Amino acid sequence: MMRQPRLFVLFLSLALSTTFSVAGKPPNILLLLSDDLGYGELSSFGQQSFSTPNIDRLAASGIRFTDAYTGAPVCAPSRGVLMTGLHTGHAYIRGNNGNADGTDMHLRANDTTLPELLQSNGYHTSLFGKWGLGFNDTEGAPNVKGFDKFYGELDQANAHNMYPPFLWRDTEKEDLIGNVETKPSRERCMVANSGCNWTHDIFTQNAIEELENRAAEPEKPFFMFLSWTDPHAGGYTTTNAETGNPVPSAGDFANEADWPAVEQDHASVIQNYQDDSVGVILKLLDDLKLTNDTIVFFASDNGASNEGGLPETGFHSYNFFNSSGLLTGCKRSLYEGGIRSPTIVRWPGVVEEGVVSDFPWGFEDFLPTVLEIAGAEDVVKSNNFDGTSIVPVLQGGGGDRDRCLYFEFCTNINGVKSWGQAVRIGDYKAVTLSSEADLELYNLRKDPSEQVNLAGGDGVEEIMGNLKDCLEREHVDSEDFPKGDGVCRAS
Repeated sequence: MMRQPRLFVLFLSLALSTTFSVAGKPPNILLLLSDDLGYGELSSFGQQSFSTPNIDRLAASGIRFTDAYTGAPVCAPSRGVLMTGLHTGHAYIRGNNGNADGTDMHLRANDTTLPELLQSNGYHTSLFGKWGLGFNDTEGAPNVKGFDKFYGELDQANAHNMYPPFLWRDTEKEDLIGNVETKPSRERCMVANSGCNWTHDIFTQNAIEELENRAAEPEKPFFMFLSWTDPHAGGYTTTNAETGNPVPSAGDFANEADWPAVEQDHASVIQNYQDDSVGVILKLLDDLKLTNDTIVFFASDNGASNEGGLPETGFHSYNFFNSSGLLTGCKRSLYEGGIRSPTIVRWPGVVEEGVVSDFPWGFEDFLPTVLEIAGAEDVVKSNNFDGTSIVPVLQGGGGDRDRCLYFEFCTNINGVKSWGQAVRIGDYKAVTLSSEADLELYNLRKDPSEQVNLAGGDGVEEIMGNLKDCLEREHVDSEDFPKGDGVCRAS
């Protein structure tokens, strides 16, 4: 039977004291999540072709984690891990479009989420942007799973349309008139004042307005999840076609004559929009005097995209900007390029500025970390979450570097379905991209690019045994996501 958190914790009185409070109130939590941002697509993580000065300043004012991980190499399961604290060996949602008919799965009533737990601890909770874990007529709807306020896209497939005809405000559709009256197109939407409504700007503006609302209620802590849908490949049409990165403007990158238009747009969405939005939000926190009692997390939900484009604009390649940096692979891969996330945490007064940490941790650790920050450590102790709080690491201390980080995933590469697993303990990682293949072994400290397979060599028997034990122990069979090449449901 799959492990699930016990639901009685939702009804506990969680008015717990905390050493992290400001004037008796636990800190606010702001989570900024990028969609398909590659490990090497921030200049603080090595990007050379464009820059991200605002995100870099965020990193300089906190901790930049070099060895942090997503929940999975694609969107829905990764976000599910983030919200439930269960890795993909135990989680209910382990892939995109997990139902037998090819539709999205939704979280169930007994899948306890972080916003539910924070609500019960007195937090106001809000989500702006992509959800992907349940429609409004299901048990997995955002307002059912703990969000007081939601504005965005429920369906991860519809999120590919960056100029949709409508979005959801809680449980009501809200038409985007400028996207309905005249069909959006690259030519139209790249013209100033064209009436196009781009989701990135809409999500960001709604988050800005909500931050102003939260500042007007300073006595109540908040958890805000700003879940952008870019730089994931998207389109201007209602067919969810991934035709590129449909930004309102390529900016100065339009002058890069040697770059395909799809790459000009890709650079622009990261530098001119996402990074700019981070700068606007950080300045707003300053202006609203929220900075000192707000912890900011920044991460990406999986590895770099290798999708999107048209013959006339070119097809995007994650190699064009070296989007995975020194790492091997990209989105949908269990190599490091598919699951390692460019992660930053700023916590004024607690986290030392300008720290670079190689402590390995993953999305399953976010829930217990935030609950400890919120003063609800007992909830973590009372449940079977897979994650472990990294608060001691954020405070400058040590953590358990030798615990097991686990991943599993079914993918479809060149028409061949394969089911893979990966596990990391300390500096070592074992990975297989097929249930029929032998485990590969890498020392990530010496070989982050995973080029030298140590399996079968001398002196690795003990670590290989530990990795195999973890791999077998952490997988629980799932009827919805069967194990094995050819029978698993590819995402």
